[in-house]
Amino acid sequence: MIIDPIADMLTRIRNALAVRKHDVVLPMSKIKYEIAKILEKEGWVYKVEVIKNKSKKGSNFDELRIILKYKKSGKPAITCLKRVSKPGLRVYVTKDNLPRVLNNS
Repeated sequence: MIIDPIADMLTRIRNALAVRKHDVVLPMSKIKYEIAKILEKEGWVYKVEVIKNKSKKGSNFDELRIILKYKKSGKPAITCLKRVSKPGLRVYVTKDNLPRVLNNS
């Protein structure tokens, strides 16, 4: 079974937003961290931080904590989050054909 870590990250964020959670914690990887930092830079999430995990149970894997952002009305800042290019179906476009985000900003 092949697990797609980026799709898992996006699903965790979608699920957390659906139940109005304050934050979401997921296993750390460089690619997920960079994607989360882009979301933070573009204003879709409030904050991204790495949690150094040194538990007594022997698990010393770091975790990624994403603090989610909500509008004053209580609605999530992210309304639609999906992965376009998947491992089984790659989508390639030129820089001129990149799709715009929903609010066109």
